[in-house]
Amino acid sequence: MDESGVFLHEDGYVEAVLVGIVESDIMRPLIEEARALVEQHGPMNVLINGLHGRASRDARSLSSVLNIGRATKLKSLYILTGKETDDPKGVVGPSVLASILTSALGKRPIYVDSEIEARQLAAAE
Repeated sequence: MDESGVFLHEDGYVEAVLVGIVESDIMRPLIEEARALVEQHGPMNVLINGLHGRASRDARSLSSVLNIGRATKLKSLYILTGKETDDPKGVVGPSVLASILTSALGKRPIYVDSEIEARQLAAAE
């Protein structure tokens, strides 16, 4: 995938693929689309694929990501991470987002650094 996008995965979860540093003007519609898919087809899990991208670290981008936690039919949120050497723009592990989501919404994102395991978890339940 050349640009960030959201789709309903054939294994029964919503996947948001991030490419590069995703600014709030792009992140907001991506998260809204993911949230709408969860509400329409859920309850289900969401996998944020951060192997090749991440949200910008500004307040608006983080606020946009928080909106996924407001989906009433969201079961779990998985964030696929890589190593810093894989892609310097990718997610490399838990961030401030984990503590914000946990305290604000009571939903703790689960960071997974294995693509196979992340997809299995997202498809499970």
